[in-house]
Amino acid sequence: MLTLTRASARQRQAATRLEDGFRVESELQPCLREGVLALEEVPVAPYFKRYPRDDASEAMRPASDDAAIEPEGDADTYLAHWQGELAGVIELSVAWNGYARVDDIVVDAAWRRRGIARALLEQAFRWCRERKLPGVMLETQNNNVAACRLYMHCGFQLGGFDREFYRGLDPRSREIALFWYWRPD
Repeated sequence: MLTLTRASARQRQAATRLEDGFRVESELQPCLREGVLALEEVPVAPYFKRYPRDDASEAMRPASDDAAIEPEGDADTYLAHWQGELAGVIELSVAWNGYARVDDIVVDAAWRRRGIARALLEQAFRWCRERKLPGVMLETQNNNVAACRLYMHCGFQLGGFDREFYRGLDPRSREIALFWYWRPD
């Protein structure tokens, strides 16, 4: 059974322990097809991708409050529990352009393929509608093919890409940032 709840400070801290790594066997390469931005899936030598966690901001927040917290500015965090176990998290905020922004979405490796990521995105859609925002935006890497497929399946459209985005972290990076947008009907 899946439940979604708004996160307390302590719960948000616990969510940093979710396993977010995944196996990469292909990457998506942006291209133009008849003047429309598209993605072409290209096989690559398999490797394992793990994201570095930014725990610094979480460490600054108090961890003693178990009650639901008030949003910091216009932001919220929601947790997904599967059969009582923490399985995923989505962090939402309002971006400079007025869109709801998914700052982070993680489903623990042990709980994937159960509809948890979809449920977290549906929470983002509700959050967007409640605030009467124009839509939801997010960014991911071109090597996270499973996530990109999910975003497309949930109605996101590829709005753009940036080949230089990750080179500030690693000048040799080949990862391409993909920017996705969802708009309510």
